[in-house]
Amino acid sequence: MSASNTNAEVMPTIPKMEHSQTPWAPGPYLNNPQEVSSDFLEINTLEKEHWPFFDKAQAAVMKYHSKYDNSHNFEHIQRVVKNAYDIHRDIIARDPSFAEGLDALTVYLGCLVHDVGDHKYQNRKGKCPYCGTDCSKCGNVRKGFLMTVVETVFWPFNRKEDGPTEDVKVLLLECGASEEFASKMQYIAKNVSYQNEKRIGPEAMNKVLEKHPELRIIQDADRLDTLGAIGQGRCFAFGGANLERQSQSIQMAVQHHWQKLYELPSMMKTRFGMEEGQARWEEMCVFRKWWLRETDVSSVLRRR
Repeated sequence: MSASNTNAEVMPTIPKMEHSQTPWAPGPYLNNPQEVSSDFLEINTLEKEHWPFFDKAQAAVMKYHSKYDNSHNFEHIQRVVKNAYDIHRDIIARDPSFAEGLDALTVYLGCLVHDVGDHKYQNRKGKCPYCGTDCSKCGNVRKGFLMTVVETVFWPFNRKEDGPTEDVKVLLLECGASEEFASKMQYIAKNVSYQNEKRIGPEAMNKVLEKHPELRIIQDADRLDTLGAIGQGRCFAFGGANLERQSQSIQMAVQHHWQKLYELPSMMKTRFGMEEGQARWEEMCVFRKWWLRETDVSSVLRRR
């Protein structure tokens, strides 16, 4: 038997994908109908009276996120909202009494605005971290090397917290929200992040969750998009968009597993989040084994 015949036998047959099966936004789903909007979300657990305001907020958030790279663009927001929808439905089925105390608008709006004012995309003067301006020139895609170094070194000592700026409140007020509601959503958005939770500690976070139980869903929904195949893809995407990361090894995108991601499954606040988070982390562990195997070049490196 020839080598070519042997290879032909062991190689799997790859089915040919017809044009009608190619993906349509907003997700890579086979035969996703063209009439599905690639923009606005529709959630059947949200009361109809809230739709006009929710649509205004969606349009504003979509515009705001257009300056972010594709690790944190509006597609990320869509996935977080979808995760929240799955978690919310699971809570309704498993714990209806707890579900009754949840405000659906707060849940889904919190997902929409959770990255508005994200510190990763602002320097300490509130400008774009890629160019140090208002993003009118760079579209938030690049920034000068010197700005990168200065911001990386001094940013941790110049900011008071890791949550978003007042951008959430401003955006929602412009969409017609009351001062009280906009301030509430600003506070919730500030408490979504992993870094903020690590900074304030579990006792303080529990008090926040007591006051705003919807935050349990928002946090888990966001963190699920940091795990699994999509989480790994976002690590690579962020690394490719950030000039500082571009000068580092591509291995940083996988080393991030041990800088943060391994903690996330145990930090979930809902049962669905814990189960799905663990499953996605296990996916990353499988990926990491293949990654280490394929990137190990030690056999051809010169010994010191």
